[in-house]
Amino acid sequence: MVVPRSSRHTHNARGDAGMIVATYTFGETKVHICDDHLVTDPEERERVEIAIADAAWACLQDNADPE
Repeated sequence: MVVPRSSRHTHNARGDAGMIVATYTFGETKVHICDDHLVTDPEERERVEIAIADAAWACLQDNADPE
């Protein structure tokens, strides 16, 4: 389900703005991948991977529940 936003997303400049390392286009949507949000610490990477796995599992569980 798509949740409507009250305003458009804007990037908050934090002073440590990185460089755009990749750009993807999906239909009329352009996605820029910026290197200032990439994980470099192994412990943080582990936390991010666990959070992604938990979110993916929750999605699978939601789709598996017959309502």
